[in-house]
Amino acid sequence: MEKNLKKIFVLSAINIVDGGPSKILYDSLYSLDKVLPINWQIYALVHSPIKIKLKRIKFLAFPASKKNWLIRLFFEYCYFYFLAKKIKPNFWLSLHDTSPNIGDVEQSVYFHNPSPFYKVSLKEAILEPKFFIFSKFYFFVYRFGIKKNKYVIVQQDWIKNILEKKLNIKNILVAYPNTSYKDKNVKKNDINKFCNPRKTTFFFPTFPRVFKNIEILIEAAKILNQRGLSSYEIIVTINGLENLYSRYLVYKYRNIKNIKFIGFQKPSNIKNIYAHCDLVVFPSKLETWGLPIREAISFNKNILVANLPYAKETIGNYKKFIFFNPYSSKDLASKMISIIDKKIIYSKNNFLSDDVILKWDDLWPKIITDLYEKKPK
Repeated sequence: MEKNLKKIFVLSAINIVDGGPSKILYDSLYSLDKVLPINWQIYALVHSPIKIKLKRIKFLAFPASKKNWLIRLFFEYCYFYFLAKKIKPNFWLSLHDTSPNIGDVEQSVYFHNPSPFYKVSLKEAILEPKFFIFSKFYFFVYRFGIKKNKYVIVQQDWIKNILEKKLNIKNILVAYPNTSYKDKNVKKNDINKFCNPRKTTFFFPTFPRVFKNIEILIEAAKILNQRGLSSYEIIVTINGLENLYSRYLVYKYRNIKNIKFIGFQKPSNIKNIYAHCDLVVFPSKLETWGLPIREAISFNKNILVANLPYAKETIGNYKKFIFFNPYSSKDLASKMISIIDKKIIYSKNNFLSDDVILKWDDLWPKIITDLYEKKPK
């Protein structure tokens, strides 16, 4: 191809609206704009308009995509076929697990939804029925068209191993998300309305999903209170208004002292709490990455984290962490007491990987090698 010939890259993210996936979307847009050669035009298919200033990126919004699954499937397997015919992309990356029907366009898919790997209990199915349906149905949707992809991209090594066994595919790349989060404008001596400087503050930034395991943290607080401890507080970013699961938690534990349910917070508040809290706790039973772990590392915080494969990989070679059993509130309470008493004994991480782990900016030239050119100086 001629170097001056315009090429088209499509990034499809119509199912992403918030949380960790939204950070992946923003990071990918900035990275694409920086890394792809100047003769590439980038189309971003999103749920709603995004206000960022990147001249090469043209946004196409699909606000109906989250109304229900039938509409979502219509876009993925019907509408996008004709859109591809119209804009004639050279490469298409689906950022949300599904492999769209786009004819003979070269494509890859990015997998980040953990629901197919989770065994939902009856109680969890009642509290979050949508997640239960996803856990049964999503893997089938993901499997559909998976062989059409040049690469299947995942966030961690353990997911790669599972997909290789379940789907019998070998073209899987492991690419860690960008992890820098620290805001240099946030200082330890800034005023913070959430953290009490006279108490040991445990911070759990989360959205109320059943697999996030919020309940074990509150049960641990009950144990601490029964032992007469009061020199601590736990901050959790739910308030009971988000969904049935959060309403259940806030109502059930409404009389538990030392718990602060503060609800969703804007990024500046989250960064401020990171800067002022004593420790970040992350009890989730399933993640494809565990973004708050890396955010805590960015702030050089002590981390109390579930002893599970995803956490070991996300922790990496960081030293200031303590593993606990995510199915034992007693074990978690014991570790919290040692922290309050300032008798911290850090854990050791035995995670090792033989795979080549790509950095985010290295991903794009890897997946479009035959179309890629070095960026002109």
